[in-house]
Amino acid sequence: MRILVYERVTPSNFIHYVLLTPFGSYRLAIKSFKRLLIMLRDCQRRTKGYVRKKKNKLLDFTFYRMNTGNYYARTKALNMTSI
Repeated sequence: MRILVYERVTPSNFIHYVLLTPFGSYRLAIKSFKRLLIMLRDCQRRTKGYVRKKKNKLLDFTFYRMNTGNYYARTKALNMTSI
């Protein structure tokens, strides 16, 4: 499943994310990108997903479902990081 993510930081330090998924678009206002990853981890209908930022900076993620049931995100900026 491919998810396109656009982000915009507001003066109140909330980050507005617009997620475009095959199942529709969602608008979120949350305080950190890690919370977004936790929310994506809780999505039921995906084994592999791709999250990309508009300019391919930090949000180029590939999710893998490991045997332990945990999800890991791998980016160029972050090494294998448990979420």
